[in-house]
Amino acid sequence: MNLKLTPRDRRAVLLGAAALGVLILARLVVLPWLDGWSAARAHAAADRAELLRIETQLARLVAQRHRLKDPLGSAVGKDLQDVESARVSLFASAQAALGAAGFSASDYQPQKPRRLAGLPGVQEICIQVRGKCNGEQLTNMLAQLCKTPTLVVVRQLSLDNDEKKPGELEVTMILMTLARGEVRS
Repeated sequence: MNLKLTPRDRRAVLLGAAALGVLILARLVVLPWLDGWSAARAHAAADRAELLRIETQLARLVAQRHRLKDPLGSAVGKDLQDVESARVSLFASAQAALGAAGFSASDYQPQKPRRLAGLPGVQEICIQVRGKCNGEQLTNMLAQLCKTPTLVVVRQLSLDNDEKKPGELEVTMILMTLARGEVRS
């Protein structure tokens, strides 16, 4: 069987082979490259959106830090400590500030750490303090708490008059700081 192709048939076969080659090249090289390019663009757009979200959150946190610096003191800008270090720092700062103000503490009771709502990995570390002072010492004590190297927030404050000693207040307060870490059950 001798098959002779005419020049026209030969051109048709060559053209078909070239078209098939172009299709194979497009399917194996160009289309995957285009898919990769599209995926990279989508990934870059998602990364830009995430970066914008982080920048916005950071700007909000910096603004909040500036707003809190006056009422809470310079400790607002410090990094969070682990739970045990924060507990020790809170106790030491409370003792120093309260003692400097003339507050006579009778009892320090650590409280169970609690997860801070809305901030994953951040906990509230609290101690309850009981003692006695007069009105001026109370004012000085609150001012001293803002000057501590540890962030100390008065979470709760209750005052009662000492019936035996007029002018003396029985004070119960819960002092709080923040720590990093998860609450263990």
